[in-house]
Amino acid sequence: MTLPDPLRLVDACYAAALDASLWPGVLDQVSACLGARGTVIVSQDPRRTADTLHSDSLREVHAAYSGGWWEHDTRIARARSFGMRPGLIVADPMLFSPGDKRKDPFFQDFCAQHGLDELMAFCAPDPGGGLMSVSALREARKGYFEAGEIALLAQVGPHVARAFDLTTRLGVAHRAAADLGTALARAEIGVVLLDRGGAVRFVNPGSERMVAGRLKISPGQPVRTVVAADGPRLDRLVAAALAEGRFCAAEPIILRSSDGSPCLLAEAMPLRAGEPGLELIGSTKGGALLLLHPMTPPDLVSIAPQLEQLGLTRMQALVAMAIGRGSSPREAAESLAIREGTVRVHLKAIFGRLGLRRQSELAIIVARLDAILSRRREREGGTGC
Repeated sequence: MTLPDPLRLVDACYAAALDASLWPGVLDQVSACLGARGTVIVSQDPRRTADTLHSDSLREVHAAYSGGWWEHDTRIARARSFGMRPGLIVADPMLFSPGDKRKDPFFQDFCAQHGLDELMAFCAPDPGGGLMSVSALREARKGYFEAGEIALLAQVGPHVARAFDLTTRLGVAHRAAADLGTALARAEIGVVLLDRGGAVRFVNPGSERMVAGRLKISPGQPVRTVVAADGPRLDRLVAAALAEGRFCAAEPIILRSSDGSPCLLAEAMPLRAGEPGLELIGSTKGGALLLLHPMTPPDLVSIAPQLEQLGLTRMQALVAMAIGRGSSPREAAESLAIREGTVRVHLKAIFGRLGLRRQSELAIIVARLDAILSRRREREGGTGC
C-alpha cells in the first residue's frame, strides 16, 4: 500500500479545518502514515473525553468507548500523572509495563476485544480548555511504534492540532450558517482570504473591526503592516502558507499597533487546489487563510485557574497571564508586587514546564485561553471574576 505523502497530509488537515466532514478520512490518512490502525483526537477534560473525533476505521471502537469505556481509560489518568504538556509525545511504554497491561481491565476487556494494543499521542492545547491529544492506536501484535513513526507524529501532530483548533473555532459559525462565506463572516476571529499571489480577496467583519492601527487591508492588494518593523515577519508568514512543497508553515506572529492599542496574534494556513474556500477568492490554484486574534479581548477574565491546570503554580500562572497579555517583566512585577528578577525566574520555570522556547508561544496559549473564556462568559451571561 502506498503511504500518504506528509505534505499532502498536512494540506488535507487544513482542508478539514474548513470542512469538518473530511476529518474521519483525514485521520485515516494520518493512521496509514503512522503505521496505526486508527487515530483519534480526544480531550483530557473528563466532561468531553467521550466526545472523540475518530478515523473511519475506529467507528465501532468509538461507539464502545463513548458508550462508557472512556470512564475506565487508564491511559488518561496515567498521562495526567506523567505531566502532559503541549508539544509532548507520550507512548504506552512510558506509562505502563507489560505487567501493568496484563492486570488492567481497560486493556484486557476493551483494547484486546477490539484488536488494539500500543498507543502514541501528541499533546496540544484543547480549544475548550486544558489539553487534548492526537492519538494513534496500533493493531495488536504489531509491536511498539518505531522511532521514525514517532518522529513523523512530532511533525504531523502540530498541524492536526492546529487545524482541529480552527475547526472548533469556526464550528459555531458553521452551525449557524448555510455556507462557508457566511460562516467566516460570522466567525469571532478575524479571517482574511488571500489568492495565490497574496492579494486580499475576502475580509470578514471580525477583521475589519480589529485591524485599525495594525494592518492595511485593501481588496486586490497584499496585506501590509502599519508598524514597518512588523512587515518582514508578516511577509514571511504569508509566503510560508503560499509556498509549494513546504512542509512546516511559519510560526504565528504578533503584530503591534501604531497607537498603543492591544497587539494582534496572526496565523496563516494554506488553501490548496480543490479545497473549500477557493470559491471565495475566485481562484482554483490555491491561496492562504490569514487568521487574526486580539491579544487582549475586552472584559478579560482570569485564566490563572486554567494555567494552573497545565502544571503551573499560582504565582507562575499570574506571571504567565501578565506576560502573555503583553506586559513587560517590569510591568508584570509592578502589578504583582514582586521583583522583576523574580518575574524572570518564574518565566524560566514557565517555559520549562510548558515546553516553550519563546515568549510568542506563551502569548499564543494565553490568547487562546482568553478568547475561549471570554466567549464562554458571553454565552453564559456571567460577569467573571
